[in-house]
Amino acid sequence: MKKGCARIFDRNKRLTILNCDVVEPPCVEERSMSHLAAPVKMLSRSKLWGIYGKRLSGQGFIPIGTKTASSMLAFALGDLLAQGILAFGTKFNLVRFLRMILFGGIVHAPSGHIFYRFLERKIPGIDKDALLKKVAIDQLFWTPIFAAVTFSFMGLASGHSTKAIVPLLGKRNWNNPILEYCI
Repeated sequence: MKKGCARIFDRNKRLTILNCDVVEPPCVEERSMSHLAAPVKMLSRSKLWGIYGKRLSGQGFIPIGTKTASSMLAFALGDLLAQGILAFGTKFNLVRFLRMILFGGIVHAPSGHIFYRFLERKIPGIDKDALLKKVAIDQLFWTPIFAAVTFSFMGLASGHSTKAIVPLLGKRNWNNPILEYCI
């Protein structure tokens, strides 16, 4: 079997080989993961998903560049939806839209890349305990810090002074994570 392939056995002991040339997956050899086999199998067949996976794995590309492009696209779509749903009937704010794309590219992608790689090195694995620790660190530490970074960047990019931004950070920095936990 080629390097980077994953063998998954379903309930009927049928072997499925996944992602042979996409991304080197974590070791999933010879354990039952039938609940994941169908979606992963469909995704591994997608040519676009394969190209994306190769770029994230660094096969001829810089993963941070792919993450930056993905983040910019996600922030663009998010702001389009937000302005379309929350500000329905008002004029589209192009400056805000571009500000969100810029934030996704120069702040979100690089900082997330560095933080989550650091977290994975310090707490490797996908077992229950490792995942609980990673989620706890993400939600209790990264989320409030990143919310402050987000509001600061948006305020400064909008032309507000630090004197105007700092008082808002205390209010918004507690409300947003609480709202995120509810969602």
